[in-house]
Amino acid sequence: MERIINQVKNIEESAVIGIPDDKWEEVPIAFIKIKNKSYSSNEVFQTMKTKLARYKIPKKIITIDEVPKNALGKIDYKILKEYYKNLDL
Repeated sequence: MERIINQVKNIEESAVIGIPDDKWEEVPIAFIKIKNKSYSSNEVFQTMKTKLARYKIPKKIITIDEVPKNALGKIDYKILKEYYKNLDL
């Protein structure tokens, strides 16, 4: 899923996590780092609609300054889950 999102113009990097959902148990949300300010979430959703199954399309897209990495340079999903818990959405 991240590979598909990263193909969208103006997206530098992305990370997808699952969050609890009453109906589906868990749904995906995406964190993205954009290259410049001419970003359109609609463009991201349109790209994903053509390349992903409907249930895999993130329910929310959250723009962040930097995708957190661990000491090995891999995406730190634990930090993203904590960050999401602390958001006031």
